Amino acid sequence: MRDGALKRPLKLPQLDLFRFFAICGVISVHSSSTAAAVDGIHSKYFPIFNVMNIFFKFGTPCFIFLSSFVLFYNYYNRPDTGALIARFYRKRTLYIIIPYLLISIAYFLFNKGLNHSPWLNWHDEYARFVKKLLTGSMHTHLYFVFINVQFYLLFPLFLIVLKKLKWAPIWAFPVGLALQWGYVLLNHEYNFQWYVPKGSLAITYLSYYMLGAFTAIYFDRLRGWLTSGWKQMNVVHRTATLALSLSWLAVAVVHVAIWYMSRLHHTRFNSLLFELLWNVHTLLSAYFLLFAAFQLHRLFAANKLIRLLSVIGQLSFAIYLVHPMVLALYRKTGASISPFVSEYVFWIWGGFAAALLVSLLAVHLLFRYIPGTWLLLGGKPAYQGQRGESASSGTTSSSARFVPAGERNQKAKA
Repeated sequence: MRDGALKRPLKLPQLDLFRFFAICGVISVHSSSTAAAVDGIHSKYFPIFNVMNIFFKFGTPCFIFLSSFVLFYNYYNRPDTGALIARFYRKRTLYIIIPYLLISIAYFLFNKGLNHSPWLNWHDEYARFVKKLLTGSMHTHLYFVFINVQFYLLFPLFLIVLKKLKWAPIWAFPVGLALQWGYVLLNHEYNFQWYVPKGSLAITYLSYYMLGAFTAIYFDRLRGWLTSGWKQMNVVHRTATLALSLSWLAVAVVHVAIWYMSRLHHTRFNSLLFELLWNVHTLLSAYFLLFAAFQLHRLFAANKLIRLLSVIGQLSFAIYLVHPMVLALYRKTGASISPFVSEYVFWIWGGFAAALLVSLLAVHLLFRYIPGTWLLLGGKPAYQGQRGESASSGTTSSSARFVPAGERNQKAKA
């Protein structure tokens, strides 16, 4: 038996539904960004745009939480060996770093063509490309991949610490939250102007990474709550469910409200309040949506709609990578629509639908018919069967999937 095959974690197909929720959150924020922040502020439809833009800000933080969760879920109970760490970095290189490099090149060329930007001399263009590549800023959404790469570099260290120190797992989230806010407060006080923007640093998302680690390590204790119906829950689980649901909704409403007042009425709030509400809202969202995914799977696992949503979840990393291209092209079709008419609302909703569905169809067809698509978009989805071109070991299943979707098949062959 090869190293790492001593204990295989149970399958978690529910995570594909979680990914579906998260990708919908991402696309909602992106499709409503212009309407909520600029064009539609004085429209009577502004409350719709504001809700789309703020309530659904849980998308990327949930992906970050899930990335950490599945890494620790798959690796925490394996023996520490050099071969395991080497295989970990090999997979990150194949299914994350290479796609990040290639999709960055694609966006560099796409933005040049879309904006009709003039080409500078070779040296200046190369310098600009390298700077954007090394800061995760080739396009507005690629910071997510960039910060995950930072986490992957440190993951073996985190794994060793959490395994060796018995008290560390229970303190993982509080310590991660404290370190994140320590940096936030220092940045607020001294306004650091570092080479990498604040939002492109993994430390500003450390609470999500550590919450994912904590959840994975103690998952056996949480499983009963996640998989039980209301009647089967004990008093503690019912109380936790009510507390989570009500607090999540309350914080989300307040988060939406302060952005409404700030944008529409120019009410001034301390920037730390925005940061705090975003952090609490999205942390609660991670657990609320995880619970919702498990409950939907428990009740409707065989339902065709739920199975379709799971397929979208399996493709979520690829959709995440390409949807801004679809949205940018879509926006060219409605430049003359006034934000003060009802047609504008349907146009914004149409942008959400196009970014999701056109991206879904495109990546589905690419994976099915174009060999080597994994180089650009990450690992092949489970519903299309084994990856032929990846040369990775292990089995392909929805339980092994997580965002980024390129990080499939964490389990080694026995």
